[in-house]
Amino acid sequence: MSHTASSPAASPSVHFVLWCNAGFSALSGLVLIVDGGPLAPWLLTRPAMLGLSASTWLIGLGIALLPFALAVGFVARRKLLKPVPAIIAADIGWVAGSALLVAFGSHLLTATGIGAVVAVAAIVAGFAFFQYRGLRAARLG
Repeated sequence: MSHTASSPAASPSVHFVLWCNAGFSALSGLVLIVDGGPLAPWLLTRPAMLGLSASTWLIGLGIALLPFALAVGFVARRKLLKPVPAIIAADIGWVAGSALLVAFGSHLLTATGIGAVVAVAAIVAGFAFFQYRGLRAARLG
């Protein structure tokens, strides 16, 4: 029996998507840690905000992404399902926060920064969607 693209069985494995999420989060975090300084003027309009340099904000964001990446990787490796809704919620929170940043804080971002925020939010939204589909498929069958 074949499955259509809209059937839950056609969804990628929830754990495969979690691995992709963990890898993307870890890579993004490392890029921000290593290259936060050079990236800052490309992404942010102000050299400092709230007493911290723009590069410090990007490096801090990179550092914050690493524990998330490790936790998601742990869930994927152990093939756990119970924590997946919390990961989906975190991803939805990231997308919502990105939308708020673009809507109300776009003056803090360059055009490249806005593009980067939107692109990353789209990728994270994809993770949330496919994690949900994969979780649903795993529970159904």
